[in-house]
Amino acid sequence: MLTTTDLPVRARTQTGPNLESLFEEVQKVERLLMRSDLRASDRDHIGLLALAPLVGETLHQLEVLSGRSLDGLYRALKDEPLQTADVLSRVSILIFAGHLLHYKAAKRPDQKTRRRPAIIGDDSLVPHSWESGQEGIKILKDVVSKAYVKAHNMVVIYAVIGEGTISYPLFLQLHNPQDKGVTKVSVFAQAIQQLQDRLEGWGLSLEGIDLVFDHWYLKPGIVNTAKQLEMVTTTTLAKNERVTLDNGKNVQLDYFLYHLVQTPPHHDRRLGKLGHYWRFFATHKILGRVLIIVRRREKRKGKYFAYDFLVTTDLTAKAITVLRLIQKRWKVEVFFRESKQHLGLAKCFFHDFHTILLSCRLRALTYLILMLYRQKLRLPSRKKTIGKIKQRLHQPLLEYFKQAA
Repeated sequence: MLTTTDLPVRARTQTGPNLESLFEEVQKVERLLMRSDLRASDRDHIGLLALAPLVGETLHQLEVLSGRSLDGLYRALKDEPLQTADVLSRVSILIFAGHLLHYKAAKRPDQKTRRRPAIIGDDSLVPHSWESGQEGIKILKDVVSKAYVKAHNMVVIYAVIGEGTISYPLFLQLHNPQDKGVTKVSVFAQAIQQLQDRLEGWGLSLEGIDLVFDHWYLKPGIVNTAKQLEMVTTTTLAKNERVTLDNGKNVQLDYFLYHLVQTPPHHDRRLGKLGHYWRFFATHKILGRVLIIVRRREKRKGKYFAYDFLVTTDLTAKAITVLRLIQKRWKVEVFFRESKQHLGLAKCFFHDFHTILLSCRLRALTYLILMLYRQKLRLPSRKKTIGKIKQRLHQPLLEYFKQAA
């Protein structure tokens, strides 16, 4: 089986220093997997499968380039031990534990800000053609195209470190509607609990770590899990939700807004036009006592304003901290877009549910490797997107596989 260590170092460096740096990250992932109970052959499969999206959209294209039969790869995708092992979380949780240790060891406030981790939760669709008959598929509404499609619902737990220069997927699971009693909310809560259980094995915990999600996930199952783990919950509220103010009055947020805008807003210059806000304390029926930040956004160059209701369970939090946490949630949307456009996450050629899940996790693992790799690139941010990195690595990888064939 072809692996990243088949060629000598001289042959690898002839294809360019960029590829050598990429191989270092792939081998780092393989070393992390050596701590698990995966077989050596499975680790070799994962190393090659992680590079496949950078070469072509299908395994057949990789088969043509390498000049070898990839029957072993297909067997690996259907191998039960490899399917039951969450290869993504085995690697990402170890990396997250390292970032968590750096954050716990920080002493100065500026160090804590740069190293502060946040966990983001969201879901997206993995669409398929209308003729497809994969297991666990369902007709769902795509909010982007505003049309109904056949798709799997993918729940992702995402890690953002500091200001967002480092971010990567921690956990990925497909929601199977055939599993009775299992919802997206329960999958989300189970993933957070699984992360806590893994961290406890190393003497770490999620206490004080930020958990950020949109208002759809504001359900008792997730909130109670966060409270048990003593995490800080930050989310958004719908305008028609009701809260109880400190004076005991129960109000609907959009009606209360009419009275709130009569007072001058606070302004934080560090956020520019997004720095106008109001803040007040209230009691929410699920979250309990919370701090609510009302953000004002300009629309149509200041012709009118839009308002967002942001809420956190950290009553001592500064407004800029809450506003930046909500901005970090956009990182998971970037992951969905880039992995679907450039890594083939939205293109699945398998029918078995567990094989589809493993394929999605391997695409997410590729994204994690590229996020680690681009930290070594001394390039402007506009040239370090996943699409640009794929263009940068595509030709060297083609030459590598031709040499190995």
